[in-house]
Amino acid sequence: MSAYVENTSSFKNKIINGGLRIWQRGTSVAGTATTTPANLYQADRFYTFYTGLTAGTVTTYSKGSMSINSTTKITARLTKNATAVTTPTGGNYHQGFVYTLEDYDTLDLNGQKMTLSFWFNVSVAGTYSVGIRNLSSATYFVSNFTMVATTATKIIKTFTIPTTYTTATPSGAKGFEIVIGGYNGTAGSFVTGTLDAFTSGNAFTSTTSTNWLSATSLDYIEIAQVQLEQGDTATDFESRPYQVELDMCQRYYEKSFDTDTAPSNGANATSFSTTAGLEQVNYLTWTGSGNQVGVRINYRVTKRTSGTLTLYGNSSGYGSYNGGASATGTMNTGTENFHVNITFGSPDTRGFTIANNVTTTAILGIKVHWSVNADF
Repeated sequence: MSAYVENTSSFKNKIINGGLRIWQRGTSVAGTATTTPANLYQADRFYTFYTGLTAGTVTTYSKGSMSINSTTKITARLTKNATAVTTPTGGNYHQGFVYTLEDYDTLDLNGQKMTLSFWFNVSVAGTYSVGIRNLSSATYFVSNFTMVATTATKIIKTFTIPTTYTTATPSGAKGFEIVIGGYNGTAGSFVTGTLDAFTSGNAFTSTTSTNWLSATSLDYIEIAQVQLEQGDTATDFESRPYQVELDMCQRYYEKSFDTDTAPSNGANATSFSTTAGLEQVNYLTWTGSGNQVGVRINYRVTKRTSGTLTLYGNSSGYGSYNGGASATGTMNTGTENFHVNITFGSPDTRGFTIANNVTTTAILGIKVHWSVNADF
């Protein structure tokens, strides 16, 4: 006699890296005075964005910790500097934390009842909001919740996705995004007084959200254990195996550096920031000036798009080689040479090439670091 038991917990969480264990880009970064780079990621899959505000919104995005049921859990934290911020208005805003679901992962969610849960902590008590916007930002859902300062609280929101909310022909584009802790004043471009219902328009926060940016102190918001699942109940947080979670993250971002090493260039003209994880090619023939043909480097995980490929090397970002061929074909090895014309070419969703545009002869011992960003 045998029994079949359905595994209802496997991959129930639609959020990748909801436990915030993967930080491939590093564990702390600061934005600039009035705007961050477009979609500033630090924890994998979660970004922040703000624009047009005063210098007080220089936000540090960093890895932190929170006690949940007497157990320490990893958090993502946004901390402003110690300058008061003018109340955002119009097109100026702070989005808090943003998570984007790819349309391949949202296709089967149309018309489904969903439950979003996460732990939230703040330094400023008040009303905060969570918002959902689809690909065209034509329909939104915003809901408020109340926070006590420095008191970690589990927030649970249940809603039904409209039947045609995301595309029926997925292509790797945005399905919908979740915005947690956003703020845009009381009359900004992306605020609403219509709560707890999917509504036509473009909003991610409410007119009654608390301005946690206003004080002259190092105020913060932070999140932990973000989970989106089908049904009307917030079940226990699903913690997938680390390698599984890393593989899922690397559809959107991958690098040659070790997992816990933030990508960076070397400190001077003659060294890399680290030799661990260097991509190495033994031999590259001359491809002809400008011809991006060379040795193929394959990614571990197929990417959402071809993405943005970045080379890391010495302080100027140049890769290196150790020697080359003489006119008679004899190989000469020597000191490490960093050169601007060790280049990348032909990037696609599966990999790229390293090319030799250094010299008309072959070069040896090529070394480079790289990263590819295929996130939103």
